[in-house]
Amino acid sequence: MKSIILLVCAIALAILIAACGPSADEVATLTADAWTPTPKPTNTPSPIPYDVTLKVEDQEGVPIVGVFVAVNELEGQVGGLQISNDSGEVNWLGLPGDVASLSMAGQGYFSYEFQAQIERGENLLSVQLERDPNGLLPSEACSPAEKIIYIDDFEDRRAKEWPEIDFGSQGWSFEKDEEENIAVVARTDDFISTMMQNFIFENFVWRSKFLVSEEVLGAVQFSWAVNGPPIQYSMGFGYDRFANNPIDRLHPEAPGGVLPSVVNRNSDPPAKGVWHNLEISYFDGLSTIWLDGVEWLVYEDPSPLGHGGLVLSVDSQPGGSIYFDNFSVCELSQGFETIYLSEIVE
Repeated sequence: MKSIILLVCAIALAILIAACGPSADEVATLTADAWTPTPKPTNTPSPIPYDVTLKVEDQEGVPIVGVFVAVNELEGQVGGLQISNDSGEVNWLGLPGDVASLSMAGQGYFSYEFQAQIERGENLLSVQLERDPNGLLPSEACSPAEKIIYIDDFEDRRAKEWPEIDFGSQGWSFEKDEEENIAVVARTDDFISTMMQNFIFENFVWRSKFLVSEEVLGAVQFSWAVNGPPIQYSMGFGYDRFANNPIDRLHPEAPGGVLPSVVNRNSDPPAKGVWHNLEISYFDGLSTIWLDGVEWLVYEDPSPLGHGGLVLSVDSQPGGSIYFDNFSVCELSQGFETIYLSEIVE
């Protein structure tokens, strides 16, 4: 009897629970809802980037090649610094904002900075650089048949790749003349020398201006085609009473390390107190020295060095100064020809 009562109670409880749950139709509906796909989110269009193309020209509207242009907002990032191409143009894609702050520096021109408001999409900008009257243009440093390798006019009071000059050691310094031109100056009562770093040349011409003050005695010496000193060619302009201007072929196997002068020009030294244009060329073993558009010395080496660097030396007595300006090196693909008109009457 007790068992029957328990069974009846269990059946009644089951019926009660079933009555409280969802119906069959409700279960079907819930199951269908569970399998309904979730709608995909709507894509938001990507914003159009800020793109800039800048054209750099001179004050005559001629494109300037080789100008370094930096976006200040991208300082230190890859692509932040660009160099103007043959059309004078530089460009950037995807700048970070609606303002572009640009800094630029071109050889022979004053540095320039400006800020421009830009819009999304392509922005075309242009700027004209002002010519520095004391600066050296690349087109003035080499002839059309030559390829420029190195140029420095020292207007920024720096000397690229000449460490002793750059750091003002040994007696080198930078000074401004009456025309606001900045030049390298050697004031010394001893022998000083500096070698261009990080460059090895084969066929080339090295150009420089130099001026010797009235008080100087001694010599200015230019060495070239250095192949691990002391194997080198050396040429000096003497400013004392023993005024001679030799080309020496230095070699460690020679007595004292110096062969007899391979060629020599006994003459009065170049005039003091005026700027002189010096050209030292080396092409397939043929060395030539040109001063103010006049061939000064020529030497053809039967055993040419082939390649090397450049050295500038000064050997003088106290009381005077020697000035240098507008260094350039141009690659030669054929025999050398001067770019200066003759200023010397023989």
